[in-house]
Amino acid sequence: MIADSPYQSGELILHPVAGLVGGMIGAGWMLAFIALGESFTHIAVMDVLNVMGAIGRAVSPFIACGLYVMLGGVFGLLYALSEQRGPPRDLVFVGLFYGVMLWALGAIVAASFMSEAARSTLRSASFFLGCLAYGLWLALLAIWSERGRPAMAGPMPKD
Repeated sequence: MIADSPYQSGELILHPVAGLVGGMIGAGWMLAFIALGESFTHIAVMDVLNVMGAIGRAVSPFIACGLYVMLGGVFGLLYALSEQRGPPRDLVFVGLFYGVMLWALGAIVAASFMSEAARSTLRSASFFLGCLAYGLWLALLAIWSERGRPAMAGPMPKD
C-alpha cells in the first residue's frame, strides 16, 4: 500500500495515560463550560451531577462528581486508544465528532433508561455544547502532544 501521508499508519497520538488524565481534566472543563452557560440554558452543573448520581445510585454530589470525572477519564482513554496522528484540522474535526457521539450516547441511549428530568438534561443544548467542549479539549491535547514529535518516525514511502 502506498500512502501519501507523512504520518506512520497506526501510530497513536496520545499515550493511554495521557488520554485518561486528559479525559478527567476534560470532564472538569465540561462541567465548567456548563456552569458558564447556566444563565442562558437554565441547566445547572448540579442537574448534570444528579443525572450521574441516578446512574451510579450516588447520594452525594461529591460521589456523583467523582463518577463524572472517572467516566470522563474512561472516554479520554478510549480516545487515546483510537486516535492516530494526523494534521491539526483533522484532529479538531475528530474531537468535535467525538463530542457529538458522546452526546448522542448520553442523550439517546442512556437517556432512554432514565427519568424525564434526566432525559431533558442530557438532551439539552448545554450538555451538547459541553460534550463539544470535551471533544475539543481532547483534540487540543492531541495537537499539543503532536507538536513535540517529528512528522514521521521512518522513511517516506516510495512510489
